Amino acid sequence: MQWWNDMTTKSRVLRSAGVLAACIVIGGGVSATAETMGAQTSAEAETAPTAPEATSTAAPTAPPGAVITTTRVDVTEPVAFTTTTYTDPELDSGTSVVTHEGHMGSVVRSYDVVTADGVELRRVLRSELTVVAPVAQEVRVGGR
Repeated sequence: MQWWNDMTTKSRVLRSAGVLAACIVIGGGVSATAETMGAQTSAEAETAPTAPEATSTAAPTAPPGAVITTTRVDVTEPVAFTTTTYTDPELDSGTSVVTHEGHMGSVVRSYDVVTADGVELRRVLRSELTVVAPVAQEVRVGGR
């Protein structure tokens, strides 16, 4: 098993996930809840709403004989900046001054997209990487 020892931890995880995915596809799939258990980030897990099991909808399944394809898709998305407002007693009421301009950030999210005969069945978030962190905007508002 020298080849296994030569692999990085990330490569081992990806290979194991690929074998597991192949077993799931060959075995006929699993419920939507089990498929997405590991796909949430810690922030999503904290804010994810909990719904009764009876009301969850199952992921669409492929018809028998369909060609199943799993593709890794990277999506770059913007991240909004926050605005912090300070009251400035030196400025007249109703006036505002931007003291530090905010800038949008960007994040790259990697998804595994499963299709059956070209129709998307499900999309599972695998990783999220902040490429550019957003820069907060600071605004002074008049308070006299």
